[in-house]
Amino acid sequence: MTKNTVNEKISKLSADLGYVKANPDIVQGATAYFDLLGDGLRRRLYVVQNAMNASASQDFVLRPEFTICIAKDYIRSLAGGTVKPAKLAYSGPVFRSDDQHQCKQSIQSGIEIFAAEDRFKADIETIEYALRTIDELGIKNVQLQMGDYELFFSLLNNLNISDIWRKKLKRLFLSHNNLDDLLQALAKPQVAPVNNERAAFLNAIEGLEVNAAQMLVENVLSFSGIDLIGGRSAGEIAERFLEQAALSAAPELPQEALQIVKAFFAISGKADDCLARLTTLNQEYKLRLDDQIEALAARFNAIDALNIKGFAKHEILFNSLLGRGFEYYTGMLFEIIDLGDRSDKPLIGGGRYDTLAKQLGAAQHINAVGASMWDAHLAELLEGETKNV
Repeated sequence: MTKNTVNEKISKLSADLGYVKANPDIVQGATAYFDLLGDGLRRRLYVVQNAMNASASQDFVLRPEFTICIAKDYIRSLAGGTVKPAKLAYSGPVFRSDDQHQCKQSIQSGIEIFAAEDRFKADIETIEYALRTIDELGIKNVQLQMGDYELFFSLLNNLNISDIWRKKLKRLFLSHNNLDDLLQALAKPQVAPVNNERAAFLNAIEGLEVNAAQMLVENVLSFSGIDLIGGRSAGEIAERFLEQAALSAAPELPQEALQIVKAFFAISGKADDCLARLTTLNQEYKLRLDDQIEALAARFNAIDALNIKGFAKHEILFNSLLGRGFEYYTGMLFEIIDLGDRSDKPLIGGGRYDTLAKQLGAAQHINAVGASMWDAHLAELLEGETKNV
């Protein structure tokens, strides 16, 4: 099956399901992407400095993904700020830098659902779109993996730890997708200054308010002729320095909290088994996660009820460490992976991101969920399956 045929089938499926085609600009303001993408994707942004306007104060990027730019366009479409439901589909090129800093172009397709009246139903509709895409294309030997940011964030909120440690644990979670690496980071968190100069700087900003610390960092960067470091704004750099200063003076993470977090991240496997282990952990430590665990169980049951071959409840995996390289996710997330180890990248992935709209300038939070896929990757997989027949 050719790439064009795959794209046509994907586009037809989204149209048949009632999604309206969106066409965001290829060139986008860089700020939102630097603020909201994970570290791995920040480093792969293809920056075009002031490409659209020589006098502009901000940089631009060639869009690296669709969700942020479609969300921005959706917000702009809200007349008078009145929120309205929308089901949008997209297909087009995205651009990312490779290890040699060369721009690589790929075709990405997907859907986004905004302001759904029923969040749970929208979650299942998004997952169904992904599963039916796989089924429609006839791809075999794949598996659905589920994760849940809301479950972990709720666990953090219910632990008896400081807000500084909550932020630290959340950041560790977002930056690690390997259990061994994460547990090592938890066991030996890097909170102490590594030299006298760094210690002096942290001591200097420790007592400052956030705005004052940000101004200090901005001035230091300005004197050095630097606008961004590793894709982070001066404000974000200041926030990290303040966090490090607070952590260096904070008590160690309580052993019970560390034990709970480690136990949570060790939960991975078949859906029913993970639900049982989550329930045991919740009851043993009185974590007050009953609602979140019930929602996860309902999600598994709803997927099973779709009755799509290869995606029954007993075939679904839960992975407490599942993360997709995007910091804007807030709830459920999923990936469909190739069990034949023909690629280390997911075929399709998506999730819920209820805070993104407000982060992009909307007057309020707007519930949203979406999924995306790489057309060429699907076509190559199908080509390989055909050759093996």
